[in-house]
Amino acid sequence: MVISEPGYKYFRPDSISGLYILNFIAMISPLKLKSGDTVCLAAPGRFITDSEINDFTGLVASWGLKVKISAELFERHHQFAGDDMTRAGNLQHALDDPGIKAIFCARGGYGSARILDKINIREFARFPKWIVGFSDITALHAFLAGHGYESIHSMMPFTYHSSDPSAAESATTLYKALFSRQLEYGFEGHPLNVGGETEGELIGGNLSVIYSLQATPWQYNPKDSILFIEDVDEYLYHVDRMMTNLKLSGFLGKLKGIIVGYMADMHDNKIPFGEDAFLIINKATSGFRYPLCFGLPAGHGEPNKALIIGRKIRLRVGDSTCSLTFSSGNKQ
Repeated sequence: MVISEPGYKYFRPDSISGLYILNFIAMISPLKLKSGDTVCLAAPGRFITDSEINDFTGLVASWGLKVKISAELFERHHQFAGDDMTRAGNLQHALDDPGIKAIFCARGGYGSARILDKINIREFARFPKWIVGFSDITALHAFLAGHGYESIHSMMPFTYHSSDPSAAESATTLYKALFSRQLEYGFEGHPLNVGGETEGELIGGNLSVIYSLQATPWQYNPKDSILFIEDVDEYLYHVDRMMTNLKLSGFLGKLKGIIVGYMADMHDNKIPFGEDAFLIINKATSGFRYPLCFGLPAGHGEPNKALIIGRKIRLRVGDSTCSLTFSSGNKQ
């Protein structure tokens, strides 16, 4: 399916044929933030309370940013931050406002995918801004990547606690991503790593959300990309089912590499599955001749290092160490 509306920069994957049409321009980076800029919070998924964001608003204010918080942020409809139309409307208002330079998604949970078909980025395309979050927010990252815009996978207001010693490291990397500082990470190797060096566009986020978007207009395009995955609170056989889907659909075969973050709080059945999450991923990707590394500190754990989704990266996977280097972005 070809997107022809003004402002749309990319071709989406065809959800009927399963074929991908190559993106025809480089991903666009929203402008870097500067002191005095106005940012806001949005809640596209689970509800949030004012007491759960206080630490984060204080942090952002210390960066010289003005924080805009609307009363609608705290709406509630069962477990959601308002019903689907309300959440979509609140997010749309933030996307359309040229005075807002970044949108921090307050928390994950569930709900972002339910509003993807209600979002219009025509105004956003005129003044792109950073969308920030992880977990359920992976749905928005995939949506934006499909239209040619970078976004930031990182900690969120709900997950930031100033009393946590690791929170400062997470916050520092988010600051660097937003203010256009160089991002480069080094981390230890893992026995299941597959060594090598590769370059490609970074895609990904939460494995469960990536899996849920398969065969939709908002699934990621794996062509020549490096996939980052992480997850939390899943049964091991669920992880195997999701990885099997990505393998059988041809998704894994189009990649240039895979980076695995935290696979936290995994569950097993009474009769054990027999493999942990890392081994499941390793086996699902065996036979593909690209680098695979485990242990990037990103996702549901601390520190949660910021990643720029859609940005070209260089990945080096060695026996004892790995490195991940982000290129400079492409401004509109």
